[in-house]
Amino acid sequence: MHNNSYYERQMDLSSDVHLANDIAIAIIGEIHAYNLYARLAELANNEQNR
Repeated sequence: MHNNSYYERQMDLSSDVHLANDIAIAIIGEIHAYNLYARLAELANNEQNR
């Protein structure tokens, strides 16, 4: 019984690590998108195109 509980806790921890990693990757992607659009706005030739 103890082995099963330990295994379940290990699986939960593993899932949490994967979730945290996925969230970090998503946040980095959002930052890259924000920077891309900010750069495109800087390159626009007038305020209306920004």
